Formats: sequence, structure tokens, C-alpha cells
Amino acid sequence: MKIPLYLSCPECETKQYVWILLHDDEVNYICKNQACLHNRSATFSVETMRLGWRLILRSQYELVETKDYALSIVMSACAFDVDVSRLNIKWQGIKELEKGRMYDSIILEQELLKHRKTIEKLKNTGKLLSPKGFDGYVKDSKKYQESISSGFDNIDLDNPAKSFIKELFYPRNEILHRCKAIYTKEQAQSCHNTARLGLNILWDMDLDRRSKNA
Repeated sequence: MKIPLYLSCPECETKQYVWILLHDDEVNYICKNQACLHNRSATFSVETMRLGWRLILRSQYELVETKDYALSIVMSACAFDVDVSRLNIKWQGIKELEKGRMYDSIILEQELLKHRKTIEKLKNTGKLLSPKGFDGYVKDSKKYQESISSGFDNIDLDNPAKSFIKELFYPRNEILHRCKAIYTKEQAQSCHNTARLGLNILWDMDLDRRSKNA
């Protein structure tokens, strides 16, 4: 899979899409502006860009550029899903180390797969990140209370985890399991915005967990 990065030339500020492979650490930018006076190439590091954010960029590209709304929805759901899985394996591994036990990431991934339902995986990951869990963290966060109340009428603040699953994975399953591919721009935009919100919540939960673990 390839991920589009919308970059600016460091010299002439020409903007263009540059495609990288999903797990690339660097991107080589070659300016398309023939009048650019520098050597027309530059290298950017993307090593720290999380997989979830890479996939959300692909979702945005399909939404805005190709208008493939079904693919945008699938990428949005995938972005949220992979970040949940990444954090689960990360903090489960740290938990094992804190107990003085070595861990195997393959075994941790196998344990993760035992959560047959995505909402179970999300709630389990939430407990690893916060004693409040995913729902409790969102409910007690003034930041997300305000942003959800003002801009996300699809998220129920009394049950945010279930809302994320319904908004992202129900349409994804319709596309992948039942070949329903007719979606509107508004539906794809809603999924995209919800996935971005979810990634930000997970980022903050991970950051808080790291600060307490330091």
C-alpha cells in the first residue's frame, strides 16, 4: 500500500503529492517546478509518523482527490483499528516487563486476536491506557466533551466506544463483507472526521499513560 504526503518544496514552496510505501522511514521529494533554482530534491524523515496517521492520510486522499468514498471509509476504520492494536500490544508488553517477564510480540498479537469483537479490543486497550477505560476517559475529558458536543452528533457521550464502532466499523463491514459500495461524500467525511477524533483521543491517552509511567 502507498501513502500520499502533501509536501511543499523547501525552496520555492511548490506543493505536490509524494507517495511513500506504508512502512517507509523517509520520503524523497523531487520538485516538479522546473524553474526552481535549487537541486530540486529534498529528503524528509517520516520515521515517527504512526501507522494510523499514515492511513488517515490515504483516507483523506480518497475522500478529496479520487472521491472514492467507500475506500476512504475503509481507510478511516483501518486507521483507528491499527492504532488500537498498536497501543494494546505496546502496553501489554510494558505490563509484562513490569512484572519481570519477557514478552513476545507475536504472542501478544495472538492474545489480541482473542478479542473477537472490535469493541472488546477497544475497551481492553482503554483499560491498559487508563484506569477509567476508553469511555471513562472521554467522559471525564473537558477537551473531548466540548469537541464532541459541538461537532460530533454521531458520538454518544454516554457510550463513546460503542459510537466509534458503529460509526467506523458498521459501514466498513458493509463494504468489505457485503460489497455495499455506494456512499456519499458526507458519509465518508463523517467517518474520516470520527477516525481523526479517535486517533487524537488514543494519542492523549497514550501520552497520559507515558507520563504516569515515567
